[in-house]
Amino acid sequence: MKDLPPSSETSYNAGSPIRIGRHAYHHYAIISDRVADGKPMLISLSYRTGTVAEERWDNVVRGRSVRPSRLISDISPAQVVERARAQIGRRRYNLLTSNCEHFVRDMLGLPARSRQLSAAAGVGITALLLALRMARGHPAIAIASTVAGLMIGSRFSAK
Repeated sequence: MKDLPPSSETSYNAGSPIRIGRHAYHHYAIISDRVADGKPMLISLSYRTGTVAEERWDNVVRGRSVRPSRLISDISPAQVVERARAQIGRRRYNLLTSNCEHFVRDMLGLPARSRQLSAAAGVGITALLLALRMARGHPAIAIASTVAGLMIGSRFSAK
């Protein structure tokens, strides 16, 4: 799929999940049935707000690329919006158990999990194991490598 520029917001339908490009991860949101400034509003769970919020397109997208999410739901778009809106102010952000991807998947009736968080954990563990293997017999190098491995893993999972 090709990235859509931020100006393509009018091509999305209410209830559709989208992915907003960030540096090392994507932010997930649901297209609202409400419009502000000629653009659809977005419902999402974010670290920035700490909870589920319905916000203006530009406040969430901030000039980043937007792509339709590949997530498919059996729930009607109107029900997706209704379910998402019912969570406004009720669900709290938690990187590991309740992040934007967990939220969108749950609103679509899918298992609430985060593929990008799982991938980040895999990267961190792989870096840690590689660092430990390379540092055999050198405790100072092992400690430094362990810290570096953990930092690499957290970079990919931080919001």
